[in-house]
Amino acid sequence: MKPQKVIIDGYNLIYADDELKRFIAHDLESARNALINRLKAYLEQKALLVTVVFDGRGGLTDAEAVLPTKLQILFSRHDQSADELIIDILRDAPNPREFIVVTSDTFDIGRAASSLGAQVIPSEDFLKRIGGKGTSSETSPEKPPPADEDIEFWLDAFSADEDSEENPSGGDLPKN
Repeated sequence: MKPQKVIIDGYNLIYADDELKRFIAHDLESARNALINRLKAYLEQKALLVTVVFDGRGGLTDAEAVLPTKLQILFSRHDQSADELIIDILRDAPNPREFIVVTSDTFDIGRAASSLGAQVIPSEDFLKRIGGKGTSSETSPEKPPPADEDIEFWLDAFSADEDSEENPSGGDLPKN
């Protein structure tokens, strides 16, 4: 069986998850690392090829294979948005219908991806599949403990999760 190809609008997915969004208060790299760690755990037993696209670091498109043959991270060029890079990937693909695009931006990128034949899944639905929200102890990037002045902030932030409903993690993504 051929693995399903998934392209994720990285920051869109981060902002769709309350837990990942909290990392942004620390810095963008922490949020990206938390998402990547969550994806790595999810992909261990899945037949998926995932590309996460973030708005760029400045120069040429920057790519990193996090899990060879399963997970690739791309950063768009300084003159290109992540949305534009995702559409370019689909346009350059021999068969864009093989792709699932994960984004909640259904007006811009969702519409463009659909018009090329890709399936579009809202970020919130994808997060449910990968065990989104409430898995911070398993997916947090390694970083020093918070300073004393940050402890109250973190206690308040994480105590809100105790009342949240667990999201079921489902099976594999639908086939085209």
